This record gives sequence, structure tokens and C-alpha cells, in this order.
Amino acid sequence: MSLNKILGTVALTFWIGLSGCTVKYEAYRFNGKIKGEQIIFETNEVQSSLEVIRTDGVRIIYRDHSNNDLKIDRLEMIVNGVTLIYHSKNETDPEDPNWSEVSAEAQKQFDDYLIKIKEEKERIKQRGVEILKSKSIFREGEQK
Repeated sequence: MSLNKILGTVALTFWIGLSGCTVKYEAYRFNGKIKGEQIIFETNEVQSSLEVIRTDGVRIIYRDHSNNDLKIDRLEMIVNGVTLIYHSKNETDPEDPNWSEVSAEAQKQFDDYLIKIKEEKERIKQRGVEILKSKSIFREGEQK
């Protein structure tokens, strides 16, 4: 087999692999309000983040960017214009001394928000079905 054929096969295999990539947590993707809180969950092949703007104006960003396993490793809070950052150990930084104090509660909140997102998406889906089943503005026998 020639070098060109080998390289072509490798490139084709790589391209097929890339096109088959799926985002692990697509079911949680969300941008909307739940009980007055603005909630945005974004994800890709590498990381996931959940941003919450609470009704009191506090903004909290939960990040999972080390393993993309829905275990947060960074928390950012913006309170009255002051940004607080807590993080687990990574390749360049030692673990934040306050991480152990906040990580368990932050993970619980993150998990609770994921549950709320799934419930809200299901509620929206059911509402869509109800809307479709409701009477149309067109009556039977009339032309559309």
C-alpha cells in the first residue's frame, strides 16, 4: 500500500470519528428561567458549565472542565460585583484551601439544578404536545 493510500485511510478514519462525536450531556443543555432564576447549561466534548443568576442577583458558575464527568472542579460566584473563585487541584495550581469547604455544597446544588433542568424540559415538552393537540384556528372542512 502506498504512503498516499495509508495517509488517506488515516485521514478518512479520523474524519469519520470526528463526525460521530456526540456531546455527552446534551440532554441538560438549557437557557431559560426556572422559578425566577436564569439558568444556562452548556456542554461540549471537553467541559460543561452551569451558570445561575439567582433572584437576588448573585451569579454562580459551576464548571466541570477536568474530566467532563459532571463533577465540578471550579466554582465562581459574583456577589455585589466581587468575584469569588474556588477550585480543585489542577496541573498548574494547588488546590484552593477553601475548596473542601465549598465543594460538597456546590456539587449538591449543581446536581439539584440538573434535576430541575430535566424536569423543566419535560414540562415544556408536554406543554408543546398540549398546544399541538389544542384546537386549531382552522375548523374542519375549511381551507387552510
